[in-house]
Amino acid sequence: VPDAAEPGDHVGVVVVESAPQGGAIKIVRRVATRMYVTVPGDATRAFTIIEVTRALDSTWFPGHLAVEATLRNTGRVRLHPSVRAGSAGAKGADTLLARSVEPYLADVKVPWYGGPVKATVVATAEGGLTRTTTVSLFVVPWGLIIAIVLVLITGRFLIWAWRRRLGRIRGLQDDVRRLEQLVASRP
Repeated sequence: VPDAAEPGDHVGVVVVESAPQGGAIKIVRRVATRMYVTVPGDATRAFTIIEVTRALDSTWFPGHLAVEATLRNTGRVRLHPSVRAGSAGAKGADTLLARSVEPYLADVKVPWYGGPVKATVVATAEGGLTRTTTVSLFVVPWGLIIAIVLVLITGRFLIWAWRRRLGRIRGLQDDVRRLEQLVASRP
């Protein structure tokens, strides 16, 4: 470990390579292993939420909101964050290595009627580290609105057709009454 190395976690790789073997086609074999080194000293534990994005699963009939929170480990110690968006747990890497960036994805339910959807993103790591941010979105359920408009138009058409039919039936009943009166008045 170099003398100037910062205290905290460092990640490295050890690679072993064989000499090239073979005739026209050279074959080189490599084996690698990860190496985690912790340099003793006063290492900082810190992280931030650098970005939160949101996307609806459907424009016409939204049912879920995908919330992606991107975390950056700004300290020198690896962390094991737990991320939640609203009441939904987020999926992502178990370990947030020192100086690394990882995305965490959560699926938030959207009410069937739409409206404002607010999801509070809470990221918690060991040592009492907590970061919070809020993402909100107004959801317009276009499919539901169009369905309601179509039902209203269809209902209005059915009422119009029923009234027209009743008018014809009344007209026929009036004709039958007049015919009965004519027949009754004839000798």
